[in-house]
Amino acid sequence: MKKIYTYITVIMFLFLSKPTFSKYQLDNSISTISYASIKKQYIVEPATITTLTGSINEEGVFQVNISPLGIDSLNPIRDKRLNELFFQSNKYPNIEVSGKVNLSEIDFMPIKMTIPANITLLGNTKKMQIPLLIIKSKDYLSVSSTNHIIINSDDFSIPIDNLNKLAETVGGIPISNTVPVIVNLIFKAL
Repeated sequence: MKKIYTYITVIMFLFLSKPTFSKYQLDNSISTISYASIKKQYIVEPATITTLTGSINEEGVFQVNISPLGIDSLNPIRDKRLNELFFQSNKYPNIEVSGKVNLSEIDFMPIKMTIPANITLLGNTKKMQIPLLIIKSKDYLSVSSTNHIIINSDDFSIPIDNLNKLAETVGGIPISNTVPVIVNLIFKAL
């Protein structure tokens, strides 16, 4: 008799518990993260990163992984130096962004939201408020920043030596430790 109750309990648990599955998967073929580094206070060097993976589950928990190896500044030498000297991509292969969005607030009308997110860069995590425009369709969720997201290397305890080594490769020209970032992500419904 105890076995029957145990089997019934297990079966009820399996059928009544709600598993967590991905509700949306990031489409990296049309998603980008763009930023601009600034040298000598006035030379702007834009770059994009398209090596992204991510998902949003049914509870709105999201995770986006950004591989700096996919940096494209239209200068392959600069891309290599950024990965080796600044991002230390061999040791820290991903920048991670995670958090939670209230999916019940998102319907088929565009909505502006500020989402708290944890950003992990070179092993250091900072919580930031990310201003977003979210547009939902039947098959997609479009997520774009409504303003520049300002990333300061000091906030992530990135050693100043990383930036100095990078600056040395271009004749010691000062490089700003702050960059504006723009996010354009497309998630496909599953």
